[in-house]
Amino acid sequence: MILRKHEGGPDSAHNRARIAYVDFDKEEANIKKKVVQHEEDEKVKYETRLDTAVSIVSYIALQGEPFRGHDESETSLNKGNFLEFLDWYKLRNEEVRQAYIGCPKNAKMTSGTIQKEIAECCAEAVTKVIKEEMDGCLFSILVDESRDISVKEQMAIVVR
Repeated sequence: MILRKHEGGPDSAHNRARIAYVDFDKEEANIKKKVVQHEEDEKVKYETRLDTAVSIVSYIALQGEPFRGHDESETSLNKGNFLEFLDWYKLRNEEVRQAYIGCPKNAKMTSGTIQKEIAECCAEAVTKVIKEEMDGCLFSILVDESRDISVKEQMAIVVR
């Protein structure tokens, strides 16, 4: 009798506390699990943004095109090759679009500094592959200057 009185009805403080403990103790309701899941989701989104940026940078670099535009604001009609390609890609790939929704500004991989660093990493990777293919062979580089139509000196490099 005394125990029943202590427990009270279904909406008593005792029963609410018991239900809250049971919910907390469940693995799927555990706050630690929710935080870990959130961190894993953010890591996947970050990797998606990084993979996208590396793909776009390597494509633009292979084409020999400029990355940046004169006006990269949201209202610009031509934000530059990198941002325009990124917008185009987000329209066609739901995973990439979701990775950029609610993303912190410092993790978007769209700054000029990040683009340069990615391009430098690509250049280092290409240089490493070329060195491995050369395997100690001798080669020469011929550099010649010539003026183009804009009357600026241009260097022509020929590797033999």
